[in-house]
Amino acid sequence: FGWKLILAGIVTSLAFFYSTEIGVYAFITCGVFLFLLGFTQKGVSGRKRPLPLCCYLTGVFLGALPFVVYFGLHGALDDLVRNSYVQLVYQIPTWGLQFPPLSSFLAQLNAEGLKSFQSETFRWYLPVLFYLIAATYLLHRALQGIFWSSESNAKLLLLLLAGITLFRTALGRSDSPHLVYGATMMWFIWIFF
Repeated sequence: FGWKLILAGIVTSLAFFYSTEIGVYAFITCGVFLFLLGFTQKGVSGRKRPLPLCCYLTGVFLGALPFVVYFGLHGALDDLVRNSYVQLVYQIPTWGLQFPPLSSFLAQLNAEGLKSFQSETFRWYLPVLFYLIAATYLLHRALQGIFWSSESNAKLLLLLLAGITLFRTALGRSDSPHLVYGATMMWFIWIFF
């Protein structure tokens, strides 16, 4: 269990240096999932166990270490941090689009308004609907106390977290090509159900 998580952390670090946003998406998705796994599931001794998250973070550190050393030796570590910060802060103002207002569709419930909804607005709100359905199902399983008893629940949680993270966040792009990436997780969730 531990070496696979360390390897996953190394791959996340490599993903960050390939594409900042992909690395951040992977880090957030895996980190949140492992946090929930470690602090909601009891270990053999009956205590909460943060070990999965610790193994993953160790892998992230090991994967980033060669890059950090390289940039540090060349005096460019501050540039790496600054460029990553600038990309993440200005991602939405540069490439982001606002959600089409649902109220404008509801105000014009005629044939043209329906056509506009199907072509533009629907693709923005359909993934949100799927994510809400999946989250409601997982919450229901958690309230019953049988969330971790099924491996399928953990898989669905991973798909849900990845979908939410990729679809539209403060880090993500919301232009048409990137909207397709987030919708991919929606279809995975649909197939999974």
